[in-house]
Amino acid sequence: MPFPGTKFYEEQKHRIERPFEDFSGDVPVMPSETMTIEDLKSASTELFSSFYKSEEYKRHVDEKVRQYPYLKDSFEYFFVYLKRHGILE
Repeated sequence: MPFPGTKFYEEQKHRIERPFEDFSGDVPVMPSETMTIEDLKSASTELFSSFYKSEEYKRHVDEKVRQYPYLKDSFEYFFVYLKRHGILE
């Protein structure tokens, strides 16, 4: 993500197709030379899905909730968000 004020942004600002106000993790803000927007969206979903479905991440969440029980509701809300966006089933 080419954030304003970064070197990457300065190098790529001529390619950015969306105003900063519209930046999100859901839609690419500049074209790829090798992938379509749909391919980028699909790859992003696959990467997030594999990360959040991993046993390592599950252990991380379990440990955090054991240490800080008040985080349980936050994690549950986050998992609902991931399901709603097709990242988790």
